[in-house]
Amino acid sequence: MKKKSTGLLSNWGTVEYSLVAIIIVLLCVAGSLLIGVGSFFAEEEIANQEEVAPIATIPPLTGSEPSAEADVSLDPTVAPDQAGGQTSDAASRTLSLSTPTGEPGATLTVQGEGWPAGSRVLISLVPAEPPNYTVNSALVDGDGRFTAEMIVPSDARWLEESPVPVLAVTEDGLSTQ
Repeated sequence: MKKKSTGLLSNWGTVEYSLVAIIIVLLCVAGSLLIGVGSFFAEEEIANQEEVAPIATIPPLTGSEPSAEADVSLDPTVAPDQAGGQTSDAASRTLSLSTPTGEPGATLTVQGEGWPAGSRVLISLVPAEPPNYTVNSALVDGDGRFTAEMIVPSDARWLEESPVPVLAVTEDGLSTQ
């Protein structure tokens, strides 16, 4: 007498096995396409970013003490705008930090002058590898000024970078670093 098997796949025929194989192949193809398309857009995003010149730099901390001070140096270089062409008043836009040094976790004040009144300015850190990391935003007053606070980064990702430029950019692409 032949013993009947009771396993989950014991009653499957060739058709069921074929359907499972087709589904697995389709999932592999879909995954490959998703990865390929994602890397295409990532390369395009990197290619669209312009080089930046730092105004504020935070060198890496030495030693293992997390409360060591980070030296922030200022370079009043005006970077070209990211919108590609709105450079008529680029020299009049300024960006400054309240202090040249700050401990990780300390709050620094970022101030700007000469910006378009009523525009929103995004304050970002610019790491060596994109994307930029937005830390705050501010609304420009009627005189073209804004003030925002930012916290000196304390995680290892930022402490190991030297320098870390600070970027201010409006929603329409005017920027200064």
